[in-house]
Amino acid sequence: MSPEQGAVLLCYHCGNKTFMDLINNHRLVNSDDISDNYVNVQYSVEFVRNWYTYACKVCGEITLKREEWFSEDTHHDGRPILKSQIVYPQVTNKESNMPNGVFEAFEAAIKVRHLDGAICVLSLRRALERMCNDKGATQRNLYRKLKFLADSKILPPILDEMAYILKQLGNAAAHADDVTFDEHLVSSMIEFTQMILDYVYNMPEKLKSVQKLMGVVEGRVID
Repeated sequence: MSPEQGAVLLCYHCGNKTFMDLINNHRLVNSDDISDNYVNVQYSVEFVRNWYTYACKVCGEITLKREEWFSEDTHHDGRPILKSQIVYPQVTNKESNMPNGVFEAFEAAIKVRHLDGAICVLSLRRALERMCNDKGATQRNLYRKLKFLADSKILPPILDEMAYILKQLGNAAAHADDVTFDEHLVSSMIEFTQMILDYVYNMPEKLKSVQKLMGVVEGRVID
């Protein structure tokens, strides 16, 4: 099925994975002419972005997806490396360095967010546990694992505090404590988890992409 007709996507509004109709799309191409002072050549590079707006057949809500590529960032066979991201609703996207287990736990939380808030928070807690294990935290409980990551500068203090709140709420959900997991609280916990996972896994990748882009133009004159 081509993007022009629609796509099978997970709806982060209702949690259903379903075929969505494409209702709008937009393409933006930016190009720059580059002069290499060392070998006296000129060539063009392109930055391409496509936006696709889809409508969920189950709940009717809108999903906005962005695809982008840079002509200098290619596979071995010369094909541009395509990067895609769900822009709306805001979610954590699985990128190259995020382990499957971490993303699967987070995705499971999204799927049940409107069905059972306590189960959603438990899945978020599991995502944090798996993140800690992946980053070498071998302590006996989540609190000590998070402290290890904070002491190791893997998590900054404010994200460590967010993770601690998630740990506490996860404990409350697991022990059936008298906590009301309403939509606002659950949404906040999802947002906290997203910030933590993005910081640990996605931000370093984005930094590498920027550094690589700077390396392309370093020592050259862009007209």
